[in-house]
Amino acid sequence: MSGQQTAMKMDNLEQFIRDNREEFDTAVPSLKIWAELDKQLPQPQEKTEAKRISIRRFLSIAAAVTLLIGFGVGIGFSLSPSPDQSAVTLSDLSPEYAEVEQYYATQVNSQLARLASYKATTPEMQADLAELDQWMQDLQKELSIVPKSKEEAVVNDIIDLYKTKVAILGKLLESIQSSNQKNSNQHETVDI
Repeated sequence: MSGQQTAMKMDNLEQFIRDNREEFDTAVPSLKIWAELDKQLPQPQEKTEAKRISIRRFLSIAAAVTLLIGFGVGIGFSLSPSPDQSAVTLSDLSPEYAEVEQYYATQVNSQLARLASYKATTPEMQADLAELDQWMQDLQKELSIVPKSKEEAVVNDIIDLYKTKVAILGKLLESIQSSNQKNSNQHETVDI
């Protein structure tokens, strides 16, 4: 077939389609034809390829999120104060707080010296006092990292802890002194 004959047949086909256009538009193929066409299409390969692309995309997004979280944690650790950062005492904040701290420190030391003179410290009492000292250190470390707006609450907690320690030591001294007086009264009655 020559090129002219092919062109003529194409022109005839086009003319036929134009003339019968309405019949082509109204005709609906049967379900059997659609089923045959559906069988011939390569559907499984396209679906698995789409799944592979979505899994790859998901994994790349997950990797990016993991990296961002890792960088965030690293920056957070670098900006946070180190655990061995020195604790802040009340005297570091203001002269008024320095006076308060000095007063309570003197009270505690005085009572501890009196207890030592009675030689009445027990391991349980020493453990309790050590626990109070640990709380004090924790509060002082917290004071070094707390925002200025929350500083006063931590200062009040430190002062309350000093008051508690003084009260505990005072009760302990009273208890020891009253038991010593009872013992001395019993010795006096025996001596008579």
